[in-house]
Amino acid sequence: MKTFGNILVCPACGSFARLTTRGEVGLNGIPEAAVYICRKYPTCDSYVGCHPGSEKPLGHLANAELRRMRVKAHNAFDWFWKSGQITRGQAYELLAEHLKLESDKAHIGMLDTDQCRSVIDYFSQRPWKRPKR
Repeated sequence: MKTFGNILVCPACGSFARLTTRGEVGLNGIPEAAVYICRKYPTCDSYVGCHPGSEKPLGHLANAELRRMRVKAHNAFDWFWKSGQITRGQAYELLAEHLKLESDKAHIGMLDTDQCRSVIDYFSQRPWKRPKR
């Protein structure tokens, strides 16, 4: 994703993003929570939420398909460190190594669709035992 200072650019259409609240644009969740949305929203449905109580984005803007892929990637990734087999930090180190990314870039909210597929495949096909739910 391109940025110019604190300005985010939508990877789907190239428009600038604007900061607003989830409630203002009718998104589910906490109405007063900050979110960056594409200026062409809702025609372009790209957005990204912010860390709680801040204006810091959780990752890069994503359209509906990419948001779904990121949820699936998180599900495949999270079970492993939550099972207690390794720490969360170690899991992110493994993620960075797998994707050949610097550790500060190895966050699911920054991944594209192909990277999400790779995470899903890698963490779903590893010989690690999935915890009982």
